[in-house]
Amino acid sequence: MVTGMGQDIRHRVSIAILRAGAAILAAFGLVVLCGVQVLAEPTAGDAALIAPDLQQISKAPDRWPETISVVATVTVDLSMNGRKVGQATVLPSQKLKVVGIENGKLLVAVGSIVTSLSPEQTNFWQSYDVRQQEIAAEKSSLPVASATASPPAASASPCATVRDSRATPMGAFSAQAVPLTRRTAEKNGGGLLSSVAGRYYQPLSSPPASLKSEPVCTTLTYFEISVAGRQVPMVVDFGDASRSKVFFDPKGTGELKDAKPQSAQNSRDSRGAPQGYGQYEIGPLAMEISVGKNGAPFKLLVTKYPSGSSSRTPQGYVRVVPVEHFNGSATLAGRKMDVALVDADFDGKLAPGFRAEYAQGVQRSSSTSTPPFDCLALDWNGNQQFDSRNEVLPLVPLLGLGGKHYELTPAENASSLAIREVQPEVGALEKNSSDVDLVLVSDRCAVVLESGENGDWKAPAGEYSTSYFRLHSKKGGVDWSLHGSKAGPGLEKVFVQPGQTTSLKVGAPLTPKFEVSWRGDTALIGFSLAGVGGETYEAGGQLGGNRQPPPDLKIINREGKVLERGTFEYG
Repeated sequence: MVTGMGQDIRHRVSIAILRAGAAILAAFGLVVLCGVQVLAEPTAGDAALIAPDLQQISKAPDRWPETISVVATVTVDLSMNGRKVGQATVLPSQKLKVVGIENGKLLVAVGSIVTSLSPEQTNFWQSYDVRQQEIAAEKSSLPVASATASPPAASASPCATVRDSRATPMGAFSAQAVPLTRRTAEKNGGGLLSSVAGRYYQPLSSPPASLKSEPVCTTLTYFEISVAGRQVPMVVDFGDASRSKVFFDPKGTGELKDAKPQSAQNSRDSRGAPQGYGQYEIGPLAMEISVGKNGAPFKLLVTKYPSGSSSRTPQGYVRVVPVEHFNGSATLAGRKMDVALVDADFDGKLAPGFRAEYAQGVQRSSSTSTPPFDCLALDWNGNQQFDSRNEVLPLVPLLGLGGKHYELTPAENASSLAIREVQPEVGALEKNSSDVDLVLVSDRCAVVLESGENGDWKAPAGEYSTSYFRLHSKKGGVDWSLHGSKAGPGLEKVFVQPGQTTSLKVGAPLTPKFEVSWRGDTALIGFSLAGVGGETYEAGGQLGGNRQPPPDLKIINREGKVLERGTFEYG
C-alpha cells in the first residue's frame, strides 16, 4: 500500500522484495509567477485622490488633464457630421487630447477627428490625479513632491508602515482608496480565509517556561501559542473524548491554576467509542492588550487523536484561526480583484510584522515555532477564492504584481485600504524557463512572479526567501501544473541588486527522487521530483486544476523480471 504525509507519496515493500530489485519510474516537468507591492503612511492629500464622478469633472475643464493615453491598443470609429468616415487604431504610446466629457464618455481628438472612449479604456483617472496635484502645487507656490523630498510626518495610527524613500512619489502614478468590509468566517472558495491565515501548534513534551501554575484536570497536554506579540501558555484536557477542555488566560500571566476551562462538544461522530477522534471548536477568544482593550478575536480548533494512534503526535494538535477579515475590491496591474486583510497576530491592528526567518510560515508549515504575522490576500488569478499557497502573503511594506509596484496603507480602523503606485529601485531576475511561477518574500516586500512573462522579471532590490513555486504550462491548450514542496539551494535565498541581473536556475528537466525508510521488515519508498536548481516538487501533477493519478511502480531484478508492481498513493 502507498501511504504518505502532507505532500509525500509512498509505497510499502517487504524487505525481501526490496533487496531483490530497483524501482523504475518516468517523470514529467513544467511553471513561474510574478509581482510586487507596498505600504505607507497616509498623507493629508489622500482624500483628494478619490476621484469625483465624470459629471462633476465635466463642469471644470480647467481641471482636466491636457492629454491621456489608452491602456491597451483600441480601434475607434471616426465620424463627421454624424456619419462614419473610417476607423483608426490608437496605440498606448499615442497622446490624446481631452476635448469634452459627455454621457459618461471622454471626447478625445484623434488627429483632426473627435471620438469617444470610456474612462476605463484610458489612463484618465491617473492623469486626472496628476493634474490635481499640479494645481495644488501652483496654488501653494510649492513644487510637486519629488523622490528626494522629506516624507510626511508619521501619523498616530497603529498601522504605521515603512515608506520606501527611493520610490517615485504618487504624483506620477495612480491612486485609489478601497473600502473594506468586516466579514466573519466567510467562505472563500477553497475554505475559510480565517483558516487559511491560521497556524498549527503541536503539543509540548514539558511545561513551557511561560506557564506559572497548572490547572486541575484529568490529563494535561501543554501548548504555547503566539498571540498579540506574546508567547501564551495553554493546557488542553483530552481526557473526555466527548468534550475537550482548554485552560487559557486572556491576560497572558501564565497563571492557570484558577483559570475557567473553555469547553466544546466533539463535532466528529465517534459512535460512542471512547477512544475515537475528537474535533472541537472553542471561542471566540481574545487577548487583553491593555486594561479594557482586547485584541482581535480568534478561535481554537482542537483535534484529538485516538489512543494507540500511529500519529507522531498521539495527543492531538491545535489550530489558532482568526474569526474575521476585511474584504474589498481593487484594481492592480490592470486587473480588478478581491483583496482581504487579516489581523493574524490578533493584536488589534493591521501592520507589517513579517521577518525573513518566518518564510516557512508563509508556506503554512506545521512548525510549533511559527510566529504569526498579519496577512494580505489577493485573488490575482481571478478564480474567486484565496489560495493559501500563493495568494495569501505577509503584510509587508512593499508588494507588487504584473511588474507594477504599490504602496498600501490600511486605515487605523481597517475601514479602507489606500493604494498608490510607486517606482522603487529594482533588479532583474533572469529565468532559465518561462514555465515557472514564483513568490518571493522578505521583511520589506513580497514579489509575485508569473509564468509566461516575456523577458527577465523585475523585483525591488533586497534579499528574499521563496515562499511558493510551481511549474505551470498551457502549451498546446493543456493546462498543466506541478507544485513545489521544498525550495532547495537554488531558491532558498534570492539576492536582487539594484540595476543588476540575478540568474535563477529552476524547473525542468526533472529527475525522480526516491527515499527509503524502514518500519520493521517493511520498506517505505517515498517519491518526489527534483528540479535543475535542487528544488523538490510534489510527485503528482494537475491537469486543468485536477490532480492526476499517482505514478505506477515496478520493481525488477537484474534480469528484467518484474518482482512487484503497484501504484503510489497520496497521503
